[in-house]
Amino acid sequence: MQGRFKACCAGLCAALASVTGKLITVSYVDVSSDSTVSFAAATVFRATFLGATIFLNGAMWTMFVEAMQALNSAEATVLNLGCNIIFSAAIGWLIFDEKFSVLWWIGATLIVTGIAFIQFTSGDASLKTKKVT
Repeated sequence: MQGRFKACCAGLCAALASVTGKLITVSYVDVSSDSTVSFAAATVFRATFLGATIFLNGAMWTMFVEAMQALNSAEATVLNLGCNIIFSAAIGWLIFDEKFSVLWWIGATLIVTGIAFIQFTSGDASLKTKKVT
């Protein structure tokens, strides 16, 4: 159960890293004026979100590797990807007021299903319970 939780948390961190990465490029602070304060505020704003992006990516990879150690790599990959897509959609809708068509949801479902099919049918991955030694 802990491996699944870590895989889902890794997906959440990946989604949040995408949001903070997007906020680096958003121009909420007006840098068009010659004001030093405006430029400094924009620099601090962007540096903060750059740091958050780096931190969240590091947390995502740490949790993803731990999930792969607790689960087989196929299950960890599919859970991570699925949670990433769902969290990205939810955060995009909440923060950026993004709209998703039925076609987008069908495409996202096909991507996760395709990854699951590839992972679970490969020779080294199976749904069998992992033996503890």
